[in-house]
Amino acid sequence: MIEDQNLNIVSGEIEQIKSKLFFSKLVDSLDVAVSYYSVGKVLKDEMYKRSAFKVSLSTINNSHYDIPFYFDFVNESQYSILIDFPGNTRVTGTFGAPLKMDGTELTIVKTKYFVENDGNDYYFVLNSKPSLIEYLSKNIQVDPLNFNANTIRISFQDYNALKAHDIVNKIDSLYITYSNQQKNLANKQKIDWLNKELSQVETRMEGFEDYFENFTLKKRAVI
Repeated sequence: MIEDQNLNIVSGEIEQIKSKLFFSKLVDSLDVAVSYYSVGKVLKDEMYKRSAFKVSLSTINNSHYDIPFYFDFVNESQYSILIDFPGNTRVTGTFGAPLKMDGTELTIVKTKYFVENDGNDYYFVLNSKPSLIEYLSKNIQVDPLNFNANTIRISFQDYNALKAHDIVNKIDSLYITYSNQQKNLANKQKIDWLNKELSQVETRMEGFEDYFENFTLKKRAVI
C-alpha cells in the first residue's frame, strides 16, 4: 500500500484545527468572555457586539462561571444584578465603579447601544474557558475540500450570524500562525533530538578512540 501524502497532510491539518489546544488559543483571541442576552416573550437574543452595557472583570468566584446574572437598569447612573444562584439577593451598582459580590469584582459601563426605558429584560453570562472550548467543538465543521490542492473548508453554526462570521474569520487568520508555530516546534524537536544523538555518538567515538589508543600503547609496552 502506498500512502497518499496529500491525504496525510490534510488530515493532520484538520486534526490540529479541531484540537483543544487550538480552541484554547482561539478563545483567547475572541471577545467572548462575557455573553449578553435580551430576554423576549418567546425567544432570547444574544446581543453580540450590540449590548447596551459592557462588563469588565477584575476577579471572579469560580462558582459564578456559566450562570445567568440578571441585569436591570435602575436609572441613568445605577443598575441592579441578581445572580441565578441559591441564596443570592439583588445588589445595586453604579456604572463605571467596581462592584464586589461574593468574591467576584466587576465593572459595568453603558455603551452606545443604551436606550433609556427600552422595556427589555437582560442577563449576562461569564463564560468559563472549558465551556467555550466545548461550544467551539460542538459547532465547528471542518471538511477536506481538495486533497490535491491541500485545501479544507471550515464552517461554524450559531444563531448569531455575525458571531459565526467572526469566529470563522478568526480561525482562518489564527490558524496560519498556529500551524507555522507547530511545524517550527516539531522541526526544533527533531533538530534537538538529532543533536542529542550526535552528541552521544561523538562521546562513544571518543571512548573508542581512547580505548584503541590505550590498547596500542599497552601492546607496544609489552613488545
